[in-house]
Amino acid sequence: RRERVEPLGGCTLRLFSKKLRLRCGAKKLRLWRGKPACGADPTATPGKIPLSERGKTGLLERQLKHYNRGDMPHVGYLDKLCIAKIYEQLAEEEREMCETKGLFLAQIELADFPLPVLFQESGGGGGGNGPGGS
Repeated sequence: RRERVEPLGGCTLRLFSKKLRLRCGAKKLRLWRGKPACGADPTATPGKIPLSERGKTGLLERQLKHYNRGDMPHVGYLDKLCIAKIYEQLAEEEREMCETKGLFLAQIELADFPLPVLFQESGGGGGGNGPGGS
């Protein structure tokens, strides 16, 4: 007996930012239930969660990213108290987003590089608007 396997959902992630830098690090993506990723520009299945739907989590996650990268000073005893509370708050808001709004979220980790990786068209003087754009 063969079971039918179906994807949970899909989303589109732009690999390069508007400044043409390769995206790095942890990303939280919205999955569109029952839809394959479309890949068009503009996309019908954006992976990025809009600011209006993120609540406080967007700010907390951004600050946590800066902390983990070493952009903020570390203070041992305060870090243990605060970081645990932040993760607790993030988990609660994420659970709320999934239950009330019916969102499916996926966490992925993209490679980090010591220097920025920039997009550049091959051949000619450019003139394009980046990957996938015209």
